[in-house]
Amino acid sequence: MCFTHSGYQASFFGAFNGPLGRKLYLHKDLPEEIKESFSLMPFLNGGLFSRTELDELGFDIPDHVFEWLFEPDDKDKKKGFLEIFNFTIDESTPIDIEVAVDPEMLGKVYESLIAEEERGSSGIFYTPRVEIDFMCRLSLLHYLEETGIDKEKLIDFVFEPHNEELIKNLTSDELRKIKTSLDKVKIVDPAVGSASFLVGMLNILVELHTELTRRLERREENLFALKNKIISENLYGVDIKDWAVMVGELRLWLNLIVETDEKYMDIYTKPLLPNLTFKLRQGDSLIEEIAGVPIKLRSDLFIPNNVKQKIIELADKKAAYFSGQRSADLKEKEEIEKLEQDILKEVIDSKINELQKKKLSFEDSLKRLKSQKTLDGKHNKTQKKEINKLEKEILAISKEIEHWQKVLSQIGLKAKKRLFLMGN
Repeated sequence: MCFTHSGYQASFFGAFNGPLGRKLYLHKDLPEEIKESFSLMPFLNGGLFSRTELDELGFDIPDHVFEWLFEPDDKDKKKGFLEIFNFTIDESTPIDIEVAVDPEMLGKVYESLIAEEERGSSGIFYTPRVEIDFMCRLSLLHYLEETGIDKEKLIDFVFEPHNEELIKNLTSDELRKIKTSLDKVKIVDPAVGSASFLVGMLNILVELHTELTRRLERREENLFALKNKIISENLYGVDIKDWAVMVGELRLWLNLIVETDEKYMDIYTKPLLPNLTFKLRQGDSLIEEIAGVPIKLRSDLFIPNNVKQKIIELADKKAAYFSGQRSADLKEKEEIEKLEQDILKEVIDSKINELQKKKLSFEDSLKRLKSQKTLDGKHNKTQKKEINKLEKEILAISKEIEHWQKVLSQIGLKAKKRLFLMGN
């Protein structure tokens, strides 16, 4: 048995994936000193080290591959391949650039894995960090204009928040308005890729919140807690490629974990990382369909009052799953996904019932109209026109009912995942 199977599985699925006292004794083939070392590793969780179907393929990487990656060569004493590079998990800002391989490299690797001809058709292009920073700030500026604060003041704050001379004209009330708006903002990247834009937006929001807290409360922010809150409440992403979503999750985790301070955190009994399963989703943000059946949820569907409570329950479950209050195992994930499906079914059921009532009403009107004939036993022109109109309405409604029934029958089937947004 190679070390990949025994050692790395024990570290990933045991050491990093559970609280203190995790079941490392099950790995009987590991030396006691290794088990002891693993038992002191932090409880990361977050789904990063959860088992997936890829872990069940039965594929082992030989030990010599890892020796080549990490160990110096015995002959020429060269460093292992990965030891040649200076790695950092701290992403540089556009101004402060560290000479090291940082998580932005994940974006470049992501792009390089896509065939050149597919990049254009899929809209996959690498965007330089400076451009991302500018685009994110410009988007936030347009959003903050809704506060009614003078645009020149907002430009100064969004683009140079640490420049005391530029932003001193903002009053305390204006700063509170900005803070409230930033707390409520919802940002989605519909083609998240390696999460470059989400990371850019995360860093800018941290910068703005830090300055707001300093100005309003005269204290410094806890950066780990702040980043965790922003990822939890403000950022969302979708990508058609499942592995791109995984890269995006890793990028956000790395950006968060750089702020950890073991002195002030319980890293052994509480999960350090949030679970991003329901923050970054695989789906097609351009096409709204279920198992090939097109839908337009935002324009066609009304959310019934009895379903709104279930949506609140779903949001609570997702928040608990994100923070690690509930286990991040497959069963818990499937429970949340089932609740999503149940809500969608109820919404579509409500739509079908509404259409059926409308159809019955039209059919009653048609029946009454057909019974109203002239003395010669025929319908006049006005009646014929109204009958024809009602028959067309009934046919259209029947087709729409059939359409939604087809959608309903496809919910829960294993088909290509699609994004659908429900407005409430």
